[in-house]
Amino acid sequence: MLRKGQISAVNNLSDISDIRGKKILEIGGDIRHEVANYLIERGALHVTSININPKIKTQEINKNLSTVNLDATKLTSYFDTETFDMAFGVAILEHIKNTKLLLDQVYSVLKSEGCALLHGGPIWTSSIGHHTWVDCNTKSYRFNDQTNPIPNWHHLILDFDGMIEFLIKQKDLPYQHAEKVAKYIYNDSDLSRMSYLDFVNTFNNSKFKIIKILENIGPSLPNNILKKLKKTQYKKQNCEVIGLKFLVKK
Repeated sequence: MLRKGQISAVNNLSDISDIRGKKILEIGGDIRHEVANYLIERGALHVTSININPKIKTQEINKNLSTVNLDATKLTSYFDTETFDMAFGVAILEHIKNTKLLLDQVYSVLKSEGCALLHGGPIWTSSIGHHTWVDCNTKSYRFNDQTNPIPNWHHLILDFDGMIEFLIKQKDLPYQHAEKVAKYIYNDSDLSRMSYLDFVNTFNNSKFKIIKILENIGPSLPNNILKKLKKTQYKKQNCEVIGLKFLVKK
């Protein structure tokens, strides 16, 4: 089932350009092709959905939909330049380490006047930017449900060793679990640790013309957390923004 955020993002894309009759590149497509099929229902001529998930095979699903197992930072290794009218990706920026390279690649495969919606969330500097998604032998930990052991913004306040100590002493996690969670938060290659300002500056310095930046605002910063953040490198960040949608045009 489509999430509200996915439907909202498709609506945002259609607000800047008509989807009907367009060839669309979907970045980070889901394994059931739900977003791609929704784009087709909305009138897209063809959707090419890419993902590096091994469950995604390079194949033609039907006349309107194909899938490619491909890294989004290597688009021109597979596609010709100026192939697509639009590009679309929800919840992808928080997983891509080199955002500048991504933007260069998307720019190359878009046609002249082509547009894109690229979204990231939760971003690193947000309350749940640790994005914990860890499976241990006896328990799983997820950032988006009751199994989340990390209080809001604590991944920004604590370091690797401090996080392990906190999870053991304050959350009663076994050492092996605490270490695995900390390794995911601070070391895992699947997670981008770009800040709010990093993203905004990278898009502003890209070849794209920015049409609109939409922010998803999360919980307000409590005074005790704000004081702690002021002692870190994140003191000038907008740490209340959970997600960012960039609507851009070539």
